[in-house]
Amino acid sequence: MTQVAIINTTEFLTLFDSINHCLELLGTQKIKNAKNILLKPNCLLDKPDAATSPKVIRGVIEVIQKIKTGQDYILSIGDSPGLLSKNPRIIFENLGIMDIIEATGIEYIQFDGGAPPILVQIPDGTRLKETMIAPIVESADLIINLPKLKTHMLTLYTGAIKNYWGVQPGGNKPKNHLKGTSTETFSQVITDLFSYLADKPQLVIMDALQGMEGNGPSSGKMRTMNLILGGYDPVAVDTIALTIVGHTLEDAPHVKMCAERNLGIGDLPNIEILGKPLTDATLFKPFRFPGKRLAWAGGVFGPLIYRYTKKIPKLRRKNCIRCANCATVCPSAAITLTPYPSFNRKKCIQCLCCVETCPNDALRVGIAGFGGLLGTQ
Repeated sequence: MTQVAIINTTEFLTLFDSINHCLELLGTQKIKNAKNILLKPNCLLDKPDAATSPKVIRGVIEVIQKIKTGQDYILSIGDSPGLLSKNPRIIFENLGIMDIIEATGIEYIQFDGGAPPILVQIPDGTRLKETMIAPIVESADLIINLPKLKTHMLTLYTGAIKNYWGVQPGGNKPKNHLKGTSTETFSQVITDLFSYLADKPQLVIMDALQGMEGNGPSSGKMRTMNLILGGYDPVAVDTIALTIVGHTLEDAPHVKMCAERNLGIGDLPNIEILGKPLTDATLFKPFRFPGKRLAWAGGVFGPLIYRYTKKIPKLRRKNCIRCANCATVCPSAAITLTPYPSFNRKKCIQCLCCVETCPNDALRVGIAGFGGLLGTQ
C-alpha cells in the first residue's frame, strides 16, 4: 500500500498552504533526514504552458525551507531542457525561475555544460543498458520531482516518470531516443531509465494547476484543474493523475511497464488517497490524448494501417522562425534547413523530438496518409 495526496488549491488561502498541507498528509521525515535535496522541474522549453509553474516551484522551496529550519542542508535545482540550441540558464531566466532561485537563496545546478556527466549502468535495462546523468542526481539523498501533468505525442502521457528523462544532459536524450522509436519501444527505454532511479529516495509534487491535453507536451490545450498531487511513489502518482484525467495505464505504456516491473504501485486498490477523494477530483470530460494507438490495427492489414496512420512532423511555415532547433535535436539527422526545415522521411524515426521542442509551434503532428502507403512520407 502506498499513499497519494490530492490537494484542491482553491480550498486554501495560498499555494504555500496547499503544498504544506500536501506534505503534512504524506509525512515529512524523508525531507527532515535529507542533507542534499535536488528539485527536478519540467523545463522542456521556455513556454510557461510547457513547464512546471514557477509558483509551484517557489511554493515547494518555501515549504522545504520551513521544514528544514535550523538544519544544515543543501537545496538545489536543475534540469536539462529540450532546446539544445539554447542555454538552460536562459530557459530558466525566461521562465522566471532564476529570479526565484536568487530570492530564496537555493543553488542552481546547470545540467548541460556544468559538471561533467557521469556514466551509469542500468542492470535491468532491456533497451537502455547505460546512460549519462548529471552528477547531482547521483549525489542527492532526496530528489523532489516536480512534473507538470501533460499529454505527450509519443508516450501519450507525461508526468512523474517521464520527467526523469531530463536527468540526462544535452545530446544524451536524442541519442537514447534512437533506442526506442515507437510508443511501445520508447516506453521501454523510459522504464529502463526509471529502473535505475526507482530505489532512490524521492518525492513527487505534481503541478496540476493546469494540465495540457491534445498536442502535448509543448503545444496542447490547457485545462484548469487547480490540483497538486503528491506522493513518494512516482508510479502511484502517475496512476492517480491518469485516473483524474479519465484514462488508465493502458493509455500510458511506460507507466504500465513500470508497474509490471514492480518499480512502483499502479493498482488503484493498493493506493490510499489522502486529501480530496479521487471521485471528486476526476474530471467530467476526459483529457484528449494525442493519437491513441489503434487496437484494431493488427492482422494482415496491420502494416498498411500503421503506414497510413503513423505520426510524422509537419511544418507550418508561417510560424517557422528558422531557429534550427529541430535540426539540432533530431537524433537521426533527418532534418535540413533549405532554408526552412526539410524532412528526410526515410531517415525519420517518428520520435517527434522536433515537434516537442519547437519554440514557436511551427511543427505539428500529422499522419502520413497515402504518402505513408507509397513510402514517400
